[in-house]
Amino acid sequence: MCEMETGQTMTKKTRRDMFFRQIGAKITYERTIHGMTQEELATSTHINQSTLSRVENGKYNENLSMAMLLDIADALGITPELFFQFRADERALWVMPPEKGDHPPRIIRSIPVT
Repeated sequence: MCEMETGQTMTKKTRRDMFFRQIGAKITYERTIHGMTQEELATSTHINQSTLSRVENGKYNENLSMAMLLDIADALGITPELFFQFRADERALWVMPPEKGDHPPRIIRSIPVT
């Protein structure tokens, strides 16, 4: 177990689950802003749509490979590093696990106004 700043403890599995949920939320966000459906992204990455759904919902943790993440990033036209960059508010979610039935955190990217 890991002691957090708030004095709460969290297992490695819980931290890992939150990490994968946030990666899944980032994939969902990028897919949505690129106007792609799950089926379109799954087809372009040669994975099953139900597998992509599980990845986006943080339910494919133990089987998520770097190759799959690279293929998804390539299909979305983004760098794979984006999946591993977390803001302070995203990392804060690792402290307290979500309640059952909660959805993955929403990722909001600031877009500069021109």
